[in-house]
Parts: sequence; C-alpha cells; structure tokens
Amino acid sequence: MFIIVETIEDGEKNLCVVPESWEKNEILYWPPGRKGLNLRRDDSVLPDFNNWSKQKCIVKRKNFVTFQAAIKAEKFLSRFDDTEDEESYLAQNSSKQTQCSQKKNIDFNNLMAENNIINNIIDTEPTKNVEINQSDNIPISVQIP
Repeated sequence: MFIIVETIEDGEKNLCVVPESWEKNEILYWPPGRKGLNLRRDDSVLPDFNNWSKQKCIVKRKNFVTFQAAIKAEKFLSRFDDTEDEESYLAQNSSKQTQCSQKKNIDFNNLMAENNIINNIIDTEPTKNVEINQSDNIPISVQIP
C-alpha cells in the first residue's frame, strides 16, 4: 500500500508518494542519496530505520493499492494550498453536480413535429433554379422556394 505524505523542505510544503511502511508516527524514513525516487515505487521495500534519514511528515492520504493511483491523487492534491481549499473545491463541484441532476427534462419532440410540418409546406411549393455568378465567374446553383 502507498500513502501521500506532506513534508516541509526549505520552508516549502512538498507532497510525496511513498510506501506505507516508510512512515511511522509522523516520521518519514528516506533512503540515502537519490535511491528513494526509484525505491518508493515498490511497496515491498522496507525502511532501514538505523541508516535512512528521518523527517517529520503529515499523512495526507492513505490506502492506495498502486503507486500510479497515489501519484494521480498527489497531482490532484498539489493544486491546493491546504485541506480547506480542497474541501471548498469538492463541495462547490458537488453542488454543481446536484444542480445539474436537478434540471428539468425538456421534451423537444413537439419542435420536431412543428419543423416537419413547416418542411412539408416548403417542399410542396415549386422551386426555381437561379444561377448566381461570383466575381471569379464560377457559377453557383441556388434553389429558391
């Protein structure tokens, strides 16, 4: 399983997807060097509590079965400065969906029937072919009812 944690590095909040086992009691364990970027994709990699660096963290989301699913959620969360912004966004979109589902269904069948009557009247009238010449002398044929 994977989790999304928030850390503070150089005064800035950062989100990161890691295996669930890499976090214990709001402490993130990270392998030395740049190995962590590749190792974090494999949730079977267990932390070395004695040799890995330790950093305070906050678990933002958990219980992701795949790394890809967690990354997708991380990208979504990175759009917001804090949880309140995300909750406002979700509440706003939820109310929009409710409004859309409450819209009245309109029956346009009567318009189709009226349109067919008008078309039938026009179709029964004799038509005239008129030729109009454009400036480049290419004739265009137009039907006028």
